[in-house]
Amino acid sequence: EAGGCILVGVLGYVILSHMPHVQFAFDGDMFLRIMVPPIVFEAAVKINKQSFRRHALPITIYAIVGTLASTAFTAVILHKGSSMLNCTTIPIRESFIFGALISSIDPIAVLSVLNNMGMTDSDAIYVLIFGESLLNDGIAIVLFQTLVHFLDDTLVVDAEVIFDAIMHFIVVA
Repeated sequence: EAGGCILVGVLGYVILSHMPHVQFAFDGDMFLRIMVPPIVFEAAVKINKQSFRRHALPITIYAIVGTLASTAFTAVILHKGSSMLNCTTIPIRESFIFGALISSIDPIAVLSVLNNMGMTDSDAIYVLIFGESLLNDGIAIVLFQTLVHFLDDTLVVDAEVIFDAIMHFIVVA
């Protein structure tokens, strides 16, 4: 099914790129505002609400701490790893942005294995994994958008700028 969707997308791009007077480009804001909400909404409708409420605190802690730790860990490995190689060192700002970009995980395989083992959507481990992934997506998007502001070369990073970024993350997330 996913392969078919990819092929349809590639075919659509090939057709549109050969049409005169049609400019086709990917718009990240359009993706975040139109494509992501239905995906998150579908997951939110599907989750067992009572179990989610019962495990809300650990789910939130796993999502926030896990996403931040994954972002930081990925950024440090990318930055330090690129400095150890005989190539251009990837700046720490870009490393953090990349870390935020890939810190969101998709637990479909894990949930499928849990389903095959006979677990339902009311079991604690299932709810923790599904709920964490649901919140993780939103936190990763907000973290990515917050860190992108640091790409401005004229921006002087000081305590006030970092405080503003933290407040932006907390308010939006």
